[in-house]
Amino acid sequence: MPMPNEHRCRLKEPREGAETKRKNAEREHNGKPYDVIYQKQEDGKFAEQAYAYPVKDWSETEASDHCKEHKGIRFEPAKKKQGSDKNIAAEIGLASPLPLMLEYITAKDWAMELSTLERMSDVFERHFNGERISAEAVEKIIAVKNAEEKEREFEVTDSGVAIIPISGVIAKHSRMVNGMSSPRGTSIETLRQQLNNALDDSYVRSILLHIESPGGIIDGLADFADEIYEAKQRKPIIAYADDDCCSAAYWLGSQSQKLFANQTANVGSIGVYTLYVDTSKLAEQKGLKFHIFRSGPHKGVGSPGIVITKENCKVLQERIDLKHEVFIAAVLRGRNSSGLDEKRLRGLADGRSYVGRSSLMNRLVDGIGSFAEAIAYAEQAEIENPAALAANSKKNKETVIMETTQDTVEETQKAAAITERQRISAISTALDGNDFKAAREKAIADGLTIEQAKAAAFDVAKEAHAKGLSGLQTELDQANQRLKAIAEGGAEVTGSEASDKGEEEGITTGGDDGKAETYDKAAKELIDKGETKAKAYEKAAHKFPKSHEAWVQRQPRRE
Repeated sequence: MPMPNEHRCRLKEPREGAETKRKNAEREHNGKPYDVIYQKQEDGKFAEQAYAYPVKDWSETEASDHCKEHKGIRFEPAKKKQGSDKNIAAEIGLASPLPLMLEYITAKDWAMELSTLERMSDVFERHFNGERISAEAVEKIIAVKNAEEKEREFEVTDSGVAIIPISGVIAKHSRMVNGMSSPRGTSIETLRQQLNNALDDSYVRSILLHIESPGGIIDGLADFADEIYEAKQRKPIIAYADDDCCSAAYWLGSQSQKLFANQTANVGSIGVYTLYVDTSKLAEQKGLKFHIFRSGPHKGVGSPGIVITKENCKVLQERIDLKHEVFIAAVLRGRNSSGLDEKRLRGLADGRSYVGRSSLMNRLVDGIGSFAEAIAYAEQAEIENPAALAANSKKNKETVIMETTQDTVEETQKAAAITERQRISAISTALDGNDFKAAREKAIADGLTIEQAKAAAFDVAKEAHAKGLSGLQTELDQANQRLKAIAEGGAEVTGSEASDKGEEEGITTGGDDGKAETYDKAAKELIDKGETKAKAYEKAAHKFPKSHEAWVQRQPRRE
């Protein structure tokens, strides 16, 4: 990991968990000293793993050139120091940037004791505020971590009990714990491998989960809890709470066949939480305005200088509530056979931990005793009703899937209903009035969008407008004919002449009986003969004025 005070040249990829030594100023180049980092290899011998160049003596270019000369596989320039013009936190006036651990904390959902999270934040806060660790202290830390690593190796007692430790902060991947800048802890990645090895080992007759953990990150936790529960079908699995078995740790421990605790163990702390920092007011005080360009209102929540809205908080709370329900379901499945029902569990699941006998009284554990007594119990344990375990495991998964599917269907149906009501309302508003009644009903029935409905309404309006203009033009032509006849000393066109003209134009002869059907029939005949609709109704109106008037009276009135 790049450090603020040195560049590094990687000669070999680091081996996880391998013993590491560092010799300060062991060598020099052109009068400039540099450190050599050694790491133990598979053959037990130490080999050069990296060079470290102090930034006070080496520029980035000099260090990079030296790395190339020595055929390094990767050059890692020093991490930019606090106060860089690219440091957003410094720009808005913070004394120090948000520590990496704090950023890590605020990006995850946790099932862990809050005090542990606060201690982790404090360590990194002090580090980024300039408190440095000496080389001697670093070597001691590495030695302690190596010793801890040995303690966490897979162990099997003479009686065939595999002891799998779950200690410190629980994380999904091994790279997230036990590094120089990482908290002490256990990864699900490692636990899964140990569990599978114990299940496959013919010498192992039972498994004991030795738990001493405040909890950790939820990522990957639910799936591994399922694996522990299902593994009970193959071998007995017992858990022991040694001082701390809280949140994520209890989630795992509750899936065991029996869970025991010592007299002062903190057990439970059932719940989920997440942290977000709203720095918008701080940015405002410093005269800075941040702009965020995002695909939706819930993207980038918690970004520096961006307001966290009530709606953002609502969505985040819904996410936490859903994960809490997954937690509850897992504990209920694991502890139901011990007499812990859902009503009692929900009363306990408010984030509190219960000490020793209090946890026993509340049926969070099955007994109080020592670690040796837990091992003795594991030596004699047998698988309890594997068929029932298998059925319950399958039922639990199916229930989760069914609930998820049903929730999804209901949410989809609800959203679809809202969308449809909005569509109908928009079309009804846009195509208001009797003139658009037919177009409105057709648009709603055919499922047209509001844009398509407006286009259809425009066509109706355009046709009506064209019909009106055509009628006016006909009246104007007739008036001009009459004026011309008068000017030439003739007479106006008589009704008989108009009738003859109409017949010549293809209108069926017959009396104007004042019936709307007569007008409608005449217009349709003209349409069938190739006339446009507007022209046909215009000619029919001139031929049968009384029938046309009756047809007009029959049409719905616009309010």
